Amino acid sequence: MVAPVELMFVRYDWWLEGESMTVALSRGQYSLSMGKLRNRIWSTALAVLMVGATAAHGQVDVQSNEWSRLARQVFGELIALDTTHESGDTTPAAELLAHRLREAGFNSEDVEVVGPGRSNKNLVARLRGSGRGRPILFFAHLDVVAAPRDQWNTDPFTLTERNGNFYGRGAFDVKNEDADMVVNLIRLKREGYRPAKDIIIALTAGEESGADYNGVTWLLQNRKSLIDAEYSINLDIGDAHNRRGQHAIFGYNLDEKAHIVWILSAKGEGGHSDQPSPDNAIARLAAAVVRIHDLEFPVHLTNSTRAYLRRMAAIESDPLASDMRALADSSNDADVSAVARRVATGSPEYNAQFRTTCVPTIIKGGFAVNALPTDAEASISCRILPDESYDFIGQTLKRTIADEQIQVRMRKDGPEVAVVSELEPRPEPQSPPPELEAALQQIVGQMWPKVPVVPVLQIGASDSLPLRLAGVPSYGVQGMYFDIEDANQQHGPNERVGVREFYEGVEFTNRLMRILTRDSTTASHLP
Repeated sequence: MVAPVELMFVRYDWWLEGESMTVALSRGQYSLSMGKLRNRIWSTALAVLMVGATAAHGQVDVQSNEWSRLARQVFGELIALDTTHESGDTTPAAELLAHRLREAGFNSEDVEVVGPGRSNKNLVARLRGSGRGRPILFFAHLDVVAAPRDQWNTDPFTLTERNGNFYGRGAFDVKNEDADMVVNLIRLKREGYRPAKDIIIALTAGEESGADYNGVTWLLQNRKSLIDAEYSINLDIGDAHNRRGQHAIFGYNLDEKAHIVWILSAKGEGGHSDQPSPDNAIARLAAAVVRIHDLEFPVHLTNSTRAYLRRMAAIESDPLASDMRALADSSNDADVSAVARRVATGSPEYNAQFRTTCVPTIIKGGFAVNALPTDAEASISCRILPDESYDFIGQTLKRTIADEQIQVRMRKDGPEVAVVSELEPRPEPQSPPPELEAALQQIVGQMWPKVPVVPVLQIGASDSLPLRLAGVPSYGVQGMYFDIEDANQQHGPNERVGVREFYEGVEFTNRLMRILTRDSTTASHLP
């Protein structure tokens, strides 16, 4: 039997000098729009016939065009640059990308590398529009977490393609999206696209813990005009999930947990280790740390989490699907705590969505192997639900420790302190602009027809919060899917992003930038 031949959705662009002709072919139908033909067509595209009823996930091949190749090249250049706080610097990465943009024809006044000093600078670039609306900001960060080479199977500072993945420090968090944004801005410029409103991209320093300052906060306080916008799209976050190797859900973030660090400290009398005493600072602190480790905050489901559970129940099977529906439809969180525990069993992702979490991450103490410790200290990383107060969390930690000789205090150093001091009351949950919701439904429907689009609570902390506090709404949207079961895709050793997912994400961002900034008079001609 011969498989039927079907033409799937493909978009072909013949780009002219400042104008475009677009042909959209979908299941035997086509639409054609033409700009003013002022010169000969200088690039063409080959039509592709898909054999069989569908391609994988309904996608077209997005890996073989010049922009995908450029994205791969820029991605590799970024991975090769050490932008960790321990031994690196974001300035070379910012300068590299600025050079790329200027080579593509951007004026110097529209590409700026700025910061409080010579090291760890930020890049801000702008594609100017016709001024029919306020700018849209797209942003992510250039800095990455440390990458101990002895824990990796590949060189963390060489982009390595293996087994369907790109490996490297920052491969998913978030140099993949840095390359994506820069290449798409270059593409729009070279193809003569003129948006109705300016498109700004900001690639910043200091998002990861341990930095000397936070780039977004610095820009807001010192150069706000560079990034002031109607709203912003944070490509560092977003929840496009793969499950069992398949695109399962396209989640976008309207709200997120806050990240606050509490410090536990204990004191001891000290002395020689040949005369142990009951008053041992490390032992006292260790007991407190174990109690925090065992602490489980009550279930508290946000509206975003309930919506997410409803959508996930539709693609899961029983008994998990029934439990998800019970949680989504519940009116009292306390009544479904046992159900929440069943759903969260084996899934740190679900557990983090259901409650505030606090976990020990650093412990230190003592000064010599043959001396009793005089002090010990532990850092407790807390990810706090949007409508729970920091005072409540701090008091809960103290009650759990139940030891008056353990001091509990909120950390007062680090780049996030400027934000922390303003966090309460935190901003109310946001409603996305209608055009953003419509754009996501349209693009996801084109690229991944069966994947549901749903708001998801962001369980990590990001640079969206300082923007929201400064009056710039911020939404987490990322077109590169990740495996929800695979924690190593981000901060762990062998960080990676899928090859297919990377190229799809580059195409997704191009479509998103166009739709959010297009002139309404030409809206029907765009993808």
